[in-house]
Amino acid sequence: MAEDATYQTKVYHERGGDAEVIKSDGIIRGHSGGLMSMESGFIWTLASQDVLTKDMVRKVHSQYVPLLIIPSAAATALAISNLPYNTKFVKILGSATMTDASFWLTSCSAGAEVYLQLCGNSIGTFVNVTTTIDVSTSGCILLGSVGAAISGFEMNTSVASDCGVHLVAFADNVWSMVGQFGDIDE
Repeated sequence: MAEDATYQTKVYHERGGDAEVIKSDGIIRGHSGGLMSMESGFIWTLASQDVLTKDMVRKVHSQYVPLLIIPSAAATALAISNLPYNTKFVKILGSATMTDASFWLTSCSAGAEVYLQLCGNSIGTFVNVTTTIDVSTSGCILLGSVGAAISGFEMNTSVASDCGVHLVAFADNVWSMVGQFGDIDE
């Protein structure tokens, strides 16, 4: 509809210019099946600050979606044994019966980030027992301080001790361990 005295256009192509203009309260809406793509050299400006494509990928792949894994009674394996897509925080509760479980780091895109935490049992039934989680991947994991490539690591906890790692993917299918605490064996 053309702009007149009764209707004010909120989204329009700038006359004589090269810009699409979205005025206050204007909306650009994507519908099912639609696609907006950005090539690697594309720069998106937000509040006069450049947001590069790699920054957008990092944000999309690192949403704050938490995952809590609570083992059932007498469990020897994890109920969820692989990292779901776009999960940033994974907290696994220890169990007296889960002594050698495994967790799989799925393929990842550069920019992905995740925190894995293994917690001791907080209900007092975890005496003198250790929960061990073997974490592995089809790609590789780089040890941040050493730079060595490994295919997995082991997380150990007992009683009320916790351990955790902070992983960032600086390249596709390559996790890098940028932080850790507690009993982690590479």
